[in-house]
Amino acid sequence: MTRAPSFDAIVIGGGLAGAGTARALAQRGLSVLVCETHPHLAPKASGNARGLIMPYVATHTSPPGRLYARGFKFTHDLLATELNDLNLFEQCGALQLPATKRLARLITESTDCIGAPPIHRLNPNEATERAGITVSTPSFFFPDAGFCEPAKITRALIESAPQTITVWCSRHVPSFSRDGSGWRITLADGSSALGAYTILCGAHEITSFPQTSWVPLEAIRGQTALATSSPVSQTIRTVISYDGYITPSHEGVHFIGAHYRHNDMNETPTDEDTTEVLSRLYRTFPFISDLRVTSSRVCFRASTHDRMPYIGALPTQDNEGLFINAGHGSRGLITAPLGGEIIARHITNEPLNDLKESASIVAAARLSKRYESTISARHGERAPSQ
Repeated sequence: MTRAPSFDAIVIGGGLAGAGTARALAQRGLSVLVCETHPHLAPKASGNARGLIMPYVATHTSPPGRLYARGFKFTHDLLATELNDLNLFEQCGALQLPATKRLARLITESTDCIGAPPIHRLNPNEATERAGITVSTPSFFFPDAGFCEPAKITRALIESAPQTITVWCSRHVPSFSRDGSGWRITLADGSSALGAYTILCGAHEITSFPQTSWVPLEAIRGQTALATSSPVSQTIRTVISYDGYITPSHEGVHFIGAHYRHNDMNETPTDEDTTEVLSRLYRTFPFISDLRVTSSRVCFRASTHDRMPYIGALPTQDNEGLFINAGHGSRGLITAPLGGEIIARHITNEPLNDLKESASIVAAARLSKRYESTISARHGERAPSQ
C-alpha cells in the first residue's frame, strides 16, 4: 500500500483564497498542498476575465469599512510592491457613483469617510475629467484603485513558492477526517494525503462536507460580459462603478458587470441577464450604446449571513487545526489574500499586530452559536436563540 504523502498544511480550493493562504504559509516555511477539483487553478469566480481592486466607502465607525480599507491596502501593496515586476495590476483609478441611498448620503455629508488612502469627493465636472466621459453626479474617486486578471494573480501567488507549494489539479476531495493530531483528506480516486492543518477555501462548496454543512454560505449567481469598445466608450479612463461597473477598454474590450441572482444555480449565461448588464450601463450613460458583447460568463460568489468573510479557526468540537477562508462575496480581491495572511499568523502563533482588528471582524468564531444550535438540533435538543 502506498504511503500517503504528508504536508504541514492542506488547502482545499485553488482559487484566490486558496492561493493567498498557500503563499502566506509557504513564506513561513510550511509545506503546503493545494487541491483543486478542476483541471486548472482559478476555475470559478477567480477566473473572471477582470476583477476590480477598489475600496468600499464607509465611515470610520463601520466595521466593514475598516476591514475593506485594510484589505485594499494589503492587496494593493502585494501587487504594486511585492509582485510589481509581474505587471498584474492596472492602476487606472476608480470612480464610485452614488448608486445607493447610503452612498448618496455619504457623498453629500461632511462625515470623514474611509475607503482608501486617498479618497476624494468630486463634483460632476471633476468626475467627468477623471472618467473621460460625461458624469452627471458627484462621485467618489480612488486614484490607487484599478483592475486585474484574478487568474494571473492566483497563479503568481502559487508560483512564488514552487519549492514549498504542491498543486494537485483534477483532484476532487469529497471528504476529510481526523488522523491522530492532524488531518487526512481522501480523494475521489481513493488516494489520500496528510496534513497538520486543513484550510477550507472552496467558497460555498465548503457546505458539502459533513463537518461544515452547517456553515451559512449562500451561492449567489453573477453574470458578467466582455464587450468591444465603441468610439465613445474607448475614452473611459478609469473603472466606473454605478449599479454595475465597467473597466476601461483593454485591447479593445470592456469588462462589464454584474447581474446577480439569488436562488439560481444555472451555470449557463442567459441573454436576459446579458441584456440587463448592458441596460444598467446604458441607463447610467445613455450616450454609450451599441456595445457588442463578445462573451458572457457566470460564476457563483459565496455570501455570508453578515456579508463579511469567515476567516480563522472553525468553532467546532474536536476539530483543532481546521480553518476557513471563505465567504468573500464580490470583494475577494481585497479580502482573500488578507485572509490567508491572518490564517498563517494564527497557525504559526505570530502576533497579529496590524491585522488584529481585521482578524477580529472576520473571525469564524462568530459562528459558534450557529454551530451549537446545529449540534443541539441534531441531538433533538432545544436550539439556543441566535
